[in-house]
Amino acid sequence: MVYESIRFIWIYIRPILGLIPFKYYKLITEWRRKKYVGRFGESINENTDLIIEAHARSGNSFAYHSFVFAQNRELNVAHHLHQPNHVIEAIKYNIPSIVIIRNPDDVVISYKIRSPHVTFWNAYYSYYLFYWRLKPYLGDIILATFEEITSNYKIPIERLNKKYKLNYNLYDNSTENDKKVFEIIETQMLKKNNKKNINEDKIARPSNHREKNKKSVSQNILLMKNSIVRKKTYELYEYYINYHKMNNE
Repeated sequence: MVYESIRFIWIYIRPILGLIPFKYYKLITEWRRKKYVGRFGESINENTDLIIEAHARSGNSFAYHSFVFAQNRELNVAHHLHQPNHVIEAIKYNIPSIVIIRNPDDVVISYKIRSPHVTFWNAYYSYYLFYWRLKPYLGDIILATFEEITSNYKIPIERLNKKYKLNYNLYDNSTENDKKVFEIIETQMLKKNNKKNINEDKIARPSNHREKNKKSVSQNILLMKNSIVRKKTYELYEYYINYHKMNNE
């Protein structure tokens, strides 16, 4: 009962923590990354080469692992904090930054399947806060869509190289390469959770099992059809997509 209450409170507080200066956010949350190494992402430090961030369930895992897979050298990549202040801190120190955006409904569906205790309202609200906070910084990041990351990742990597005068290898979204990256993601998940079997509701790669659950979750989204939070979220998403088209055509 106590755990459930704390978890309920946390899912409402966590998105707000992404709005405060990163140094304070780090003071509040860094103990988790130190105690549970590898479970809560990597925050930027003085040796960070690159940051890859997004709202949860937006392709962050694939973007991170496929980028690292394509390189022929070790990199210090910050990732998976799912907080806008993490990106803003990277911008402050001129650290190359990739931010991924995905259709809000697709994010919420995946989020709900992964974490059933999260409400639809909270899922849209956290998505909105993440991208609302980063809106003034669009000119300082490489914005990549989920579709680019999963089908033509070389395009945003080319933009990254051009903007920051870098020479990172491009990732080829071939069936063979994607399969290898998915295997890496599976291995990391088993290691992180100290499990022997993959949880298909949580794994950050395509899942036939999860596809079966999407229909029922999608139907419940209809209840949010006219909600203000969903409307504002889609307005923000459309702003990002229009910005992306105008600046990358």
